[in-house]
Amino acid sequence: MNYDPEFGFGRDIFGFVPNWYGRLTGPFYQELIPGAYVSKFGLIGLVFLFLMTKKKINQNIASVFYLTLVGIVTYVSGERMAFATFLLGIFFLIIFYRNKRMIFVLSFISIISVNILINATHPIYNDFNILESTPYHLGLKVEKEFVCKENNQMKCKKTFNLQPGFLEILKNFRQSAYGQIYILGLTMYNDHKFQGIGLNNFTFLCNNDDRYKKLISNYNCVSHPHNIYLQWLVEAGIIGLLFFILYLYFIIKFIL
Repeated sequence: MNYDPEFGFGRDIFGFVPNWYGRLTGPFYQELIPGAYVSKFGLIGLVFLFLMTKKKINQNIASVFYLTLVGIVTYVSGERMAFATFLLGIFFLIIFYRNKRMIFVLSFISIISVNILINATHPIYNDFNILESTPYHLGLKVEKEFVCKENNQMKCKKTFNLQPGFLEILKNFRQSAYGQIYILGLTMYNDHKFQGIGLNNFTFLCNNDDRYKKLISNYNCVSHPHNIYLQWLVEAGIIGLLFFILYLYFIIKFIL
């Protein structure tokens, strides 16, 4: 990849340049979007692959290659939640799609193995010294060293604030951005148990009610609670969540 330790990822094959260090932009001009889109629509593309490839051996090889590629793109985009969701989708396919279980098992193993290799060998994951590590949003402060542009005989240093590590978030979940968002969501639900706050009102309520806004520190009010079940609970209340769970029940029953 077009990577420089001073500036992060450079211009991609489409000509787009990310404006957030360590993230890819892709054709959407927004960070976090490529991994989210690829992970959401990647499994839909698999349906067309199954329909268009008639030979079983070709279908199996193409499917494993395709899913592995989707997993790699999602991971290197920097969107960890999208990557986790994509792996969860493959895990469910392993459980429910018995006729093609081996495809999904091999794809899962391949995705994990290749991304471990990328994480171990690509410099963006290794060429830094950790100065400070907190669970907050952009709470990982690192120092990177690179050849000075003015004098290539000297080394220059630069500090960057990055997303915290996965284990750091788990150890201090309540102080992390996700933990604070979940606590905010549960507080809103507690105040509007039955009817909820209304669809797409999460940001509005957070920004316009000081009691809610103070629950978010080192972060800004976001558009949604970052959890589909919590979002139904907060926006539609307990009744809306029950209808959503009933909807999932009928889908799972149909699959089984």
